[in-house]
Amino acid sequence: MRSTAMAYGKVFQNSFSRKTADLSLTAPTGIRTISWSLRPALKLVPLLFLSALLAVFGILSPVHSFKAGQRNEPSSHDVITRATIDMFISRYSGMLDFSAQMGGKKVSQWITEGVLDAEGLDETDAQDQETGTYLNHFHVPDVTRSSNGENGLKSGVDALEWVFGDNQSNRFRWKEAVHDYRLEGNRHQGFYALGHCLHVLQDMAAPPNVRQDSYGIDSPFDAYSATKGSVPVPPDVTLPPTGDPRELMEILSGFTNAGFFSTNTTRRSLDWSFPHPHPLREEIEISGDRRYRTLKARDLAGREYRLARVSILRSHTGSTDLSNPSVPHVLSADVMEDYYNILSVEAVRYGCVLIRDFINYATVVLEQVGAGDITTSTITLRWQKNIDPDFLSYSVFRSVDGVAYTLRTTITDQNTVSWTDSMLPGNSIFRYRVNVKFRSDNVQGVSNIVSARTGTAGDSGPPSPTMVSALDDITLEIQFNEPVARDGAENTDNYFITGGTFPVTPLHGSLGDDGRTLTLTTTSMHEGDAYLIRIQGIMDLSGNVMTVSSTLQFTGVDPPKVMSAQALSSEAIEVLFSEAITTASAQSVGNYVIYPYIGVEGATLETGGGRVRLKSSRQSPGIRYTLTVENITDLNGHVIGTGNSASFQGGF
Repeated sequence: MRSTAMAYGKVFQNSFSRKTADLSLTAPTGIRTISWSLRPALKLVPLLFLSALLAVFGILSPVHSFKAGQRNEPSSHDVITRATIDMFISRYSGMLDFSAQMGGKKVSQWITEGVLDAEGLDETDAQDQETGTYLNHFHVPDVTRSSNGENGLKSGVDALEWVFGDNQSNRFRWKEAVHDYRLEGNRHQGFYALGHCLHVLQDMAAPPNVRQDSYGIDSPFDAYSATKGSVPVPPDVTLPPTGDPRELMEILSGFTNAGFFSTNTTRRSLDWSFPHPHPLREEIEISGDRRYRTLKARDLAGREYRLARVSILRSHTGSTDLSNPSVPHVLSADVMEDYYNILSVEAVRYGCVLIRDFINYATVVLEQVGAGDITTSTITLRWQKNIDPDFLSYSVFRSVDGVAYTLRTTITDQNTVSWTDSMLPGNSIFRYRVNVKFRSDNVQGVSNIVSARTGTAGDSGPPSPTMVSALDDITLEIQFNEPVARDGAENTDNYFITGGTFPVTPLHGSLGDDGRTLTLTTTSMHEGDAYLIRIQGIMDLSGNVMTVSSTLQFTGVDPPKVMSAQALSSEAIEVLFSEAITTASAQSVGNYVIYPYIGVEGATLETGGGRVRLKSSRQSPGIRYTLTVENITDLNGHVIGTGNSASFQGGF
């Protein structure tokens, strides 16, 4: 998908034949792209002449320059990417920390910048502007793209080959992304390259990109998608299976190709050979002197959606058959709404799995050690299978002090995903990591580090909580008198909170590496209210379970919150907080991040202590930005919670 017209005057002719594909896909959802209505080649001559003339005077240019890190137009890619990251966090908690800092930015920023830069929105991306890498974002299922232009795309490489092949001109292909991730100190570059790959996957959920449509300025799908600020992801949506990232893109592109129109492929008079989606039924509406017929189709999940809207004069008695060239087919806003609601979700679902496959290609992820994996003398490790076909071996390392690691075993069976360390002393903490070796890549993949404590021989008493305190309005910290089993401690059913102005519900538990400290996320608590928390069912590492509940008291706190953000000019933003905040935290520019990314160059706390004026680098008019704030402290010493953000529109 591309928000700028990069290919004025190009005609993409199609003589493809498409095989019937067996697509085992569930509900889909959208993205944006731009297509341009095809006309017979001779009719393009005046337009080509006009385009060339306008380009001479700088009115129209096939390649625009962009300020680094700024957007000239809204893009659905950023919306899709944010939704993908949110889904990944909710489905694979602990597998990847998107807030981790590396190379001066968060992981989420590196991935998102890669996605957006693949769209050619960075003026420093000479590769895209000089060689037209956007032409490599097209893939027609079961058809091999030519590189000599015979299929209408001059020097274009098939999108899947561009991502997964060995084309040396693509420095952000899958293989390079995985290699960069494995390199110590270069992991952020791997995430940036992953963003480029993720962009192409999102394009596979855009009809023009999988139906060889022309790429100009009037795609209704692109125009509609650009207006959306979110993706309607159902809470119970399922995810595709993992294992083959190329196959992921192939299946997604096949689904989009088979079930949705792009602008040019509704023009049967041009003798396109693409099969049309099969209409299930039609609904007739009459408005004024026109009769409207909405054609309905059904996806593989059994949902009906609007496929196209046919508009004919009331006096017209012709057929609505899509093969009839006299019938104008309209991809109207209501049709695009259904397209987006299906295709954007598919892009998120498949993007989420692509990120998971990326981690499992590059290395392995060690799972947290559960109570059932610990005895007084053994610790059992489990990890997710590495799926790189180039796999050679797993190497398990152990450390006592967290600094020096010694090799414990080497495993050459790729399907072996567990190992038990034995003859360990009781009541002792050990740390582990797994390195993955590959045949052709001399750089190893290094896993995360997990720690576990062996049980204590002769321990017959159950654990007990010793202290609970509110860290902010949605976070509690609970201390136990001894290390406890992770699965029971993180089970929110073992905690009951009463008291306070409003009911409070535990949502998520996370046990620290010491095995004694639990962080419990809850619904909102009210500052100053007294609460009671009842704890039960927690087990220690020797298997002793709390059979009698324990009740502790704590007081709610309410840290500052971001209430709103507003652009005062193209370089000034006013941020409103829920209460007065400290000058030191308010005026630290590192506490503010603006996305799409523009710099924060200054921060001034205004009189009253609850408003901050930010000086930013130049904003793009009309672009929707999101400001995220962290480490802000109120006058009572309470620190702002995570996820505090506000949106604003770029100033003029």
